[in-house]
Amino acid sequence: MTSDAYEARTEGHNIIDILTQACLLEDEGRDVKMHQVIRDMALWMDSRKENPVYLVEAGTQLADAPEVGKWEVVRRVSLMANNIQNLSKAPRCNDLYLNLSRTGIRQLPVQLKNLVKLKCLNLEHTYELRTIPMQVISNFSSLTVLRMFHCASSDSVVGDGVQTGGPGSLARDLQCLEHLNLLTITIRSQYSLQTFASFNKFLTATQALSLQKFHHARSLDISLLEGMNSLDDLELIDCSNLKDLSINNSSITRETSFNSLRRVSIVNCTKLEDLAWLTLAPNIKFLTISRCSKMEEIIRQEKSGQRNLKVFEELEFLRLVSLPKLKVIYPDALPFPSLKEIFVDDCPNLRKLPLNSNSAKEHRIVIQGWEDWWRRLEWEDEAAQHTFLHSFKGCLY
Repeated sequence: MTSDAYEARTEGHNIIDILTQACLLEDEGRDVKMHQVIRDMALWMDSRKENPVYLVEAGTQLADAPEVGKWEVVRRVSLMANNIQNLSKAPRCNDLYLNLSRTGIRQLPVQLKNLVKLKCLNLEHTYELRTIPMQVISNFSSLTVLRMFHCASSDSVVGDGVQTGGPGSLARDLQCLEHLNLLTITIRSQYSLQTFASFNKFLTATQALSLQKFHHARSLDISLLEGMNSLDDLELIDCSNLKDLSINNSSITRETSFNSLRRVSIVNCTKLEDLAWLTLAPNIKFLTISRCSKMEEIIRQEKSGQRNLKVFEELEFLRLVSLPKLKVIYPDALPFPSLKEIFVDDCPNLRKLPLNSNSAKEHRIVIQGWEDWWRRLEWEDEAAQHTFLHSFKGCLY
């Protein structure tokens, strides 16, 4: 990511924080959303215009897309969270922002490629999307944002569930998008990841990356992701044979590596034993680890090298679920100056948290879990136990 793009994104985060503090946006942990009253008011004001800008039918249980004629007078269309399965026709309109996320759409019409001025296309969480015709993506010459996170999750779909031309075809299409500066995407094999990583546009534009079902990979070189300086959100899901996340590039350091990463989720990687590479991602705010049955330590000391109390310095939310062998998060108590919440469920061997009386001194944190687990926790000393005595919050389910 260029310094200008990084600064722009940082400014965007700051604006969101200001709006959240002013109650104009609602904080939902990982995400924010517009207050319903404000949203309704904004859409009502737009609808009163002679030429409305928005067509919003989000979450209205639509089975069919609105008539194409309605699209052609607006600039932003949101049909997210509906039951739409088919787009029989494509609209003719300029400067369109099209949101089809969380729909049941199965195929994009080839006529969609006529939207040469399309600026933003959101296909996130379209689990039934089977086909995007060849060269449709590459024809969006004005596209700046392409969201394909959790797009087409079926194992039977060729080419990572995106195009019949395979991962190289999509990667080449991305390279054609001169103005693309934000990409979210799901990749389902180590070969596909290596293919995408050979294209500069993938490295520079990817903001969210989900790596799923790497069934044949026993080891994954995380160094492949080092040049992805826009990468904010990383997932590893259902990588059943993955045992090791390695760093094969000796030049990678904490100062030069994964500074942009804010969210990491590791789910159902049943042979993965540790996540020592996280010491190279100093700005993580949200960390979720779930259903990793072999994991005993999150940061294994002999792999991470010299102890570093700056680990997880920016961490706000830590979620640990169904880790039956987990014993250690980090071998030392950490300052956790930004920590807000630790959630622990079904981690019976986690008897100690990396906390002492000096941890999270600037604010009170929430530690959520089951009461029997809380009672069995061991503390560094009485001062540490007293510090977090009132932090516990019992699970409600």
